[in-house]
Amino acid sequence: VRENAAPILRHNRCYRNKEAGIGCRTGATPLIELNECFENGMSGIGCRSDAAPVIRNNRCYQNETSGIGSQDGARPLIIGNECFENKMAGIGTEDGAHAIIRDNQCYRNLQAGIGARAEAHAIIDGNHCFENQLAGIGSEGETDVVIRGNSCEKNRQAGIGVQDGARALIVDNECRDNNQSGIGVRNKSTAILIQNKCIENKMVAIGVRDQSQVQ
Repeated sequence: VRENAAPILRHNRCYRNKEAGIGCRTGATPLIELNECFENGMSGIGCRSDAAPVIRNNRCYQNETSGIGSQDGARPLIIGNECFENKMAGIGTEDGAHAIIRDNQCYRNLQAGIGARAEAHAIIDGNHCFENQLAGIGSEGETDVVIRGNSCEKNRQAGIGVQDGARALIVDNECRDNNQSGIGVRNKSTAILIQNKCIENKMVAIGVRDQSQVQ
């Protein structure tokens, strides 16, 4: 889907393609909902180059990169999806994308449940991230994120991790039974933490190090 197209893509099964199951770019504004995208050579669903899709209520699993990915200035609304067992993040946003990521389930992915990096801007709100190999929600590398009202449990690293110069507002999340910190901030990152619950994590509730600043 490209060059300002605006189709509705609904109830498709997209699998074992060499690139993404569904891709959009170059100003496209599709509605992508109720699809099943799995075992693709790149993301299950991907958007880039100023595309602004609504990606809603899809199942994306066992893809070679992320379940759902956005980059290069894309502006997606990613809501109510189930992303699991992907080889990178369940949902990933990077390279100047501006994403709203809300009410998704991301679990058993080989990297973070939800990951933001490389100057991405994201609102990450109301998601459930569990049993991922890295953090439940991770932000790194000059990103600006709002992480609000999420549940992160039983992840192999922190429930929420902020590192490498990332900037984050972290409000009203619950981080439980993660293998490292409930919330970890490191490597010259900046975070504001308000009314979070960090319970029964294997390391500290909140860990701050490497010249990071927290309020």
